[in-house]
Amino acid sequence: MQICCYDNCTGCGACANLCPRGCIEIKPDKYGELHPVVNEDKCVSCKICVANCPANKKLIFNEPIKVYASWRRNNAKMKDSASGGVGAALAEKWIKQGGIVFGTEFDDSFRAIVRREDNLKGIEAFKGSKYVQSYVGESYNEVKELLKQGKKVLFFGTPCQIAGLYTVVDRNTVDLTTVEILCHGVSSNEYLQEQLRYIEKKIHGEKYDNLTFRTNRWMMDFYFGLWDNDKIVFSQQAYENEYFRGFLTGLTLRESCYQCKYKNKERLGDILIGDFIGFGKHIPFNEPHSRPSLIFVMNSKGMNLIESAQQELVMVERTLEEALIDGRSLKEPFPRHKKQKVFRQIYEKKGFIDAIHESVGDEIRGCKKANRKMHMKRNIKMLLYKTLGIRIQGGKIYRGN
Repeated sequence: MQICCYDNCTGCGACANLCPRGCIEIKPDKYGELHPVVNEDKCVSCKICVANCPANKKLIFNEPIKVYASWRRNNAKMKDSASGGVGAALAEKWIKQGGIVFGTEFDDSFRAIVRREDNLKGIEAFKGSKYVQSYVGESYNEVKELLKQGKKVLFFGTPCQIAGLYTVVDRNTVDLTTVEILCHGVSSNEYLQEQLRYIEKKIHGEKYDNLTFRTNRWMMDFYFGLWDNDKIVFSQQAYENEYFRGFLTGLTLRESCYQCKYKNKERLGDILIGDFIGFGKHIPFNEPHSRPSLIFVMNSKGMNLIESAQQELVMVERTLEEALIDGRSLKEPFPRHKKQKVFRQIYEKKGFIDAIHESVGDEIRGCKKANRKMHMKRNIKMLLYKTLGIRIQGGKIYRGN
């Protein structure tokens, strides 16, 4: 049985959570993209999955009632966050109030999974961008059960995951608040696994326990970084790294991402958070500030959530129009790379690394050539820091961390 058009499927997992007979599994296809697989022997054709699939339904979106640029007052707490650290501040406040948080983290094999946490230590793994599709498993049903028990749940997810959650749980449930992550699109976890195996050969078995794409750590934003605690094991500039480049340029996104119906100023979640791209560029903001997050507040639940953490956050009210100027992900799906189909053809025969090198290797080589001077300066700065504890940032010299 086909639940929805294959290319429209987002892999949100709503169907598997809804199926009363448990006959739907979410599995990777030949490109590693997550899709439902129906056990026809167990299926009784009730079509609950078809009727409730977000790809088949007209969804209710809302325009924001408030728009903010925001960042944490304590810069030190932003280290592992992608931009202003707003998501982490909201999660911490929720936990302190006795609630449960669902977010995405990497498991021990660096596969992205959605899971629940009820303590401050646990939510540390939710920090930072995970530029890969996460597996929701039974998360929506877990949320439903927790709400039945009278628990308060805060759920972080991409817009398609929020849509999936709303098929299982009434979006108006008082004890549920959703935080929609502004999404560029997602790539297959299988691509990421091949990238990691490729790098492991270069670092000769050196151990690592963390992976970053975006971070406020010094000189590591937009670098594919592998870490052993706070020691950097491997770093590669975003457009020079096979996986990161494929993701950022629209070469390796999931098929449904190229026609995403969630790219709109109207949104699903109670709030939306992401990078505030272009903040202060078109409409001046002359006060000192950290790298800001964008916040869309969609309703009273979203406003209550933001206000609960306002002691932790600097919040500057801005306009929707400003957010939309450079906020491409708010307006339209990211375009398909002209060599995307070629990449897929090669991937089926030779795997991820060869597919990247043969389809866009010339782009990567050109990027490395253009970045030579930048890398020389970065290497000198890193050497000064490692040997003398001197950190050069923004034209200023600092000692220590």
